[in-house]
Amino acid sequence: MPPHSGCDEIALVYPYTDDGHPGFGLQFHNGARVFCLFVHSARPGQSPGAKYELQAAF
Repeated sequence: MPPHSGCDEIALVYPYTDDGHPGFGLQFHNGARVFCLFVHSARPGQSPGAKYELQAAF
């Protein structure tokens, strides 16, 4: 059964934190992994703040 993404190559998606910086990780069926860190966040109409100064909810 494919993951919720509908992509057969993705085995797992999970929350990821590096030095307290939030993001998410992807693990593929072939063993490869990708880590994606959130660097900026902004609500509609706002400019992003400094790196890693993320909004409480985005």
